[in-house]
Amino acid sequence: MDAAAIEFALKGYVNTRLQVVGARTGMTKGALYGHFSSKEHLAKAIVEHAVRTWEDLRTNGVEAGAALALRRITTRLSDRVHQDIRFRSALQLMADPSIQLSELNDLLIDIQQYFAKLVRQAQQDGSMISTYSPEWVAHLMLAPLIGSLHAPIIPGDGNGESRLEGVWSLLLSMLEL
Repeated sequence: MDAAAIEFALKGYVNTRLQVVGARTGMTKGALYGHFSSKEHLAKAIVEHAVRTWEDLRTNGVEAGAALALRRITTRLSDRVHQDIRFRSALQLMADPSIQLSELNDLLIDIQQYFAKLVRQAQQDGSMISTYSPEWVAHLMLAPLIGSLHAPIIPGDGNGESRLEGVWSLLLSMLEL
C-alpha cells in the first residue's frame, strides 16, 4: 500500500499504473491483483487507512479544554500528513477529479465537524473569540490542510514545527482571547 500511496501522490489516480506499483514492491502486476482486484480497490484501501487514522487521532488523547484539544489535534493531524504517505495520499486522492470515493468526502466532513465542535466548545468556555461561526472557523482550518497537499514537504521555522502546524498555530492564536 505504501508503494501505491507513493505513486498516487506523485502521479495522481489516472496516471498511476499497477505495473509500477508492483515493481516498487518486487511483485508482478498479477501478484498485486491477487491482493487488490483493481486500482480503485487499492485506492479505497488507502482511503480506509486514512479514515482509521483520523478516527484514532480523534479518539486518542482527548484533552481537557477545547482550545488545547484543538491545538493538539491539529498538531497530530499535521504530523500524520507529513509522516504517513498513505494518509497524505488519501487526502490527495480527494482532490483528484478522476476518482470519486464517498469515503473521502466523509473524511473531510468529519474533520470539519470535529473542528467546529471544538471551536464551539472553546467559544462556550471563553477561551476563543465567540463572534465567528464555528463552522466557518472549521472551514477556514481545512484550507491549510488541503493547501499543504500541494506544497512541498519542508520543515517549518527550525523549531520542529511543520508549515501546516505553523499555519494552524497562527490561525488559532488569532482566534484565542
